[in-house]
Amino acid sequence: MKQSVLIILYFTLINFTYSQKKFEIEYRNGWLYFDKYGSSANMGHISGYGLQSEIIFWMSKKIDKKFSYRLGCGYNNLWFLGVSGNPREISSYISLQAGMKYDIVPDKFGAFINVNSNVLLNGKPDFYVIYDEKRIYTNVDVGLQFKIGKRASLSISSPITIFPLYKEDGISNFEPIPPPPYDIWVETTGFNIGVKWTLCKIH
Repeated sequence: MKQSVLIILYFTLINFTYSQKKFEIEYRNGWLYFDKYGSSANMGHISGYGLQSEIIFWMSKKIDKKFSYRLGCGYNNLWFLGVSGNPREISSYISLQAGMKYDIVPDKFGAFINVNSNVLLNGKPDFYVIYDEKRIYTNVDVGLQFKIGKRASLSISSPITIFPLYKEDGISNFEPIPPPPYDIWVETTGFNIGVKWTLCKIH
């Protein structure tokens, strides 16, 4: 399944290359925390930290002198570190993104916001887990972008969870005195740093 999705992704991006004014590739790494603030944060399910590594192909077009919109798709890996309750060590996703960028200082410095939806490529784990691993999770990434060369730029961003990695309602611990039921809502917080390279002709 992974190979089929990546082949479709490749030919879609080739089409974008020849049909749009600006085409870019970005490599991004991040340090993320899982389930730090919800009702399940102290219950030892998915609470912990991990790494994210992502490659994204972007198509963007200016609306006016300062605003531009962009669409992106790519491949995303999450490494779950220090998370005992996760059903796997690495999860792989196809990433679909759409966003806006505002040039605070044109061609030098800007702010952006992206809606980032990730489609899980892994199959179901071989053992039972009490929580529901979502096939799609969605974040809003808010960040800043700095131009560091004619073709290169650097970005830093932080995710805000819209639809979580894991979700399950009404979980109870089976103890002599069980606590009230609680909900599992595994959000992601942290930061990502990316390097973007413009592929098309620069005027």
